[in-house]
Amino acid sequence: MQPTDADTLEPSGSNVGHAGRARGAAWLIVAACPEGDRGRAIAAVDHPRIGRGAAALHDPRMSKSHFEVTPAGGHLRVSDLDSRNGTWLNGHRLLPGLVAPLSDGDILRAGDTLLVVRYSTRTPSAPFDDAVLPGRAPAVVALRETARRYGALDLPILLLGETGTGKEGCAQ
Repeated sequence: MQPTDADTLEPSGSNVGHAGRARGAAWLIVAACPEGDRGRAIAAVDHPRIGRGAAALHDPRMSKSHFEVTPAGGHLRVSDLDSRNGTWLNGHRLLPGLVAPLSDGDILRAGDTLLVVRYSTRTPSAPFDDAVLPGRAPAVVALRETARRYGALDLPILLLGETGTGKEGCAQ
């Protein structure tokens, strides 16, 4: 079975795809949003349509389905879905129907929301150990999931907390 384009952009944390092909993760990082989504990482293959309804971003100037990202040869492409306020790539408006390639560090604007494209091929040294942050409380479960998601990114992360809360274990 031949790997598909989606096989090369999975946010699963694994770095080996079908037939031994390397793969990484493609993310859209919310850099600015009027209603508090700043810092959120959206796995591009999990949410190919971005907007108020799709990927549930909270921006009143964004269309329900504003733009779409699609995998192509290990990278992403973006196209505007005939949105009301347009989709902008690195300061240039995309015409509806035009498909443009996305590179690491590109900036997308939809409504008043800015998103940064990030590709990561980082191989986690080990899966996140639930014993680092033990417990079944919803807040702890959400924190572990956030640690897994952001730990897969090839970006610097600042961990804040009181002494003895597990910052060092999370950093590992």
